[in-house]
Amino acid sequence: MSLEIKSSLLQELYDHWYDLNAGGIPLENQLDPSSFPKKLFPFISLYEVTQEPRRYYAKIVGNGLIHFANVDYRNKYLDELPIFNLLSEIIDWYDVCVDEEIASVKQLPFKAINDEDLPAERLFLPYKNTDGQISKFIAASMLEVHLKTHTLP
Repeated sequence: MSLEIKSSLLQELYDHWYDLNAGGIPLENQLDPSSFPKKLFPFISLYEVTQEPRRYYAKIVGNGLIHFANVDYRNKYLDELPIFNLLSEIIDWYDVCVDEEIASVKQLPFKAINDEDLPAERLFLPYKNTDGQISKFIAASMLEVHLKTHTLP
């Protein structure tokens, strides 16, 4: 499955993920952040998926995301955050990707705590556990300002 990705950094991350399992969803033990584009680190998050009820636990969150959100959501469930109401569209997208077991790219604003919408391209890359369930995923975001200037904070 190929995705229409605008950002060359997100494309590089997707290509790496795709090659791990010949286009299938890789196992979580294949997850190797050291192989990700270094320039993307500030805008990559690693989530753990819990089922029944489904929740998303932000295990690792890039400093760029924390900076723009003005909220440190590392080691927290998304539904526990004070900005949860700003995240509903993202969580709905995560739910679809987990349910359909797909990688996905989406143009979806990054909602900052000050209610500013920052246009962004977002990438969802799932990983399965040995039971075949999606247990983790990488979420990477490139804000439009960075797409235009090719610079990251």
